[in-house]
Amino acid sequence: MRVEIYTKEKDIPELIDGEPLHSLWMFKLIEKHSNAKPIMVVAFDGEEEAGHLIAIKFRDMRILPPGYYIWYTVNGECTTNPKYNKEDVFSLLIDKLFTLFDIHHTFIEVRNLNDSWFAYSTLSDRYFFPKKDIRIYLSLHSMEPEKRITRNFKALINKAERNGVTYGATNDEKEIKEALQLLKRHYINKVRRHLPPTEFLYNLITYKESRAKLFVVRYNGKIIGCSICIYGNKCAYMAYSCGLRVSYRNEHPGIMAVWAAIKDAHISGYDHFEFLEAKKSKSSQGYINFILNFGGKQTGVLRWYHFKWVWINKIMRSIYV
Repeated sequence: MRVEIYTKEKDIPELIDGEPLHSLWMFKLIEKHSNAKPIMVVAFDGEEEAGHLIAIKFRDMRILPPGYYIWYTVNGECTTNPKYNKEDVFSLLIDKLFTLFDIHHTFIEVRNLNDSWFAYSTLSDRYFFPKKDIRIYLSLHSMEPEKRITRNFKALINKAERNGVTYGATNDEKEIKEALQLLKRHYINKVRRHLPPTEFLYNLITYKESRAKLFVVRYNGKIIGCSICIYGNKCAYMAYSCGLRVSYRNEHPGIMAVWAAIKDAHISGYDHFEFLEAKKSKSSQGYINFILNFGGKQTGVLRWYHFKWVWINKIMRSIYV
């Protein structure tokens, strides 16, 4: 197989349809973001595509520790032609990426893999080291979400609806801007939860080829909560959510924002619903407990890291492997 690297949208050939995090429309959105550079890596078997993935290159100045940082992120497994083994294609693409990573990068991160053993040998041979992480998802095909949610959350949702709370997807320009400002205020003090620039989120929602929806929670004509979902072929991914839970305690906007997305995914026929912000850390435990109330399943996975300094990788591998 041959592997090609593309850094400009105009050069990318027609690709097979697959996961949204590695789609052409996601590449176009990231390309417009000044602090990130998307890199599309595509494997070909003759003239037929075997698979592709997007690696994102970030540049940033940090105060603590001080310095200029360059890092690469790969979100999830690659999109693969069903004729080929996904792990083999992923390994081929990662090997090709290593020819692109220069000595100036600070670290590389591979996250949101489906299971702990996926591409284990490939990443380990490249001196990546793993840290334990989690995935939380709902199975929507086997049981209605109303039957999975805890009794307490179900009562709170019914109470909010009786109080006059409404929710649903929106394409209204005014509501989109109001909801994004609400998200921005919510995330500004979140140390472990990162929100992209408002312009990027606006393009994500309004882009004509996008597979994303914005859900808003309304009460007395005001938006008190919202969430953003991204859609794959069989799975809906909760990317961001928030609610004014202090100002509107009895309306439970945070719960309603998530519930609106779950209900819509079930009605639309998606098999699974996954929370992208779920991370294994002490600071995230409150958020994890919150989303588990919707009936989610928690599974252990690995998040892989690779620093440019080989000695650091060796030390970290001795600790975590």
